[in-house]
Amino acid sequence: MQMPQLEDAHRALEMMVGTWRGEEVIHPAPWDPAGGRATVRVENRLALGGQVLVQEYVQTREGGGAFEGHGVLRWDAVAGGYVLHWFDSIRTAPGEFRGTFDGGALTMLRREPGWARAVWTFTGDRYTYRLEVSADGAAWRTYLEGAYTRER
Repeated sequence: MQMPQLEDAHRALEMMVGTWRGEEVIHPAPWDPAGGRATVRVENRLALGGQVLVQEYVQTREGGGAFEGHGVLRWDAVAGGYVLHWFDSIRTAPGEFRGTFDGGALTMLRREPGWARAVWTFTGDRYTYRLEVSADGAAWRTYLEGAYTRER
């Protein structure tokens, strides 16, 4: 059996590889009325011959408690975009985000119920992340903002 050929879209995932640490600001929301600050560690690695990026995410909030997430990001050549399958310590079902990588910015959307828009912007060994939410897909508000630095 012949392995699939990697496309430029697969190679774009390489900029995300590594161990990242950062700080996040969580804005108050109905499901998190207090909001707050958190420290984060993200481990990103390529898997399946470079076809997917696997992410392990751990967020530790002020006052203790951790939120964990596991993501699998892949290129969907048929749909012509990226798909992120997201699992975390709060949701009982995985979330599916779809989107595009434009230069150093990866923008992904999820709808179920309501909308979520996630934007990662990479510049060398740093990136920012913003998670916005919307009830209707038209009026957006920022829920989470973070800045991260690659350790290795």
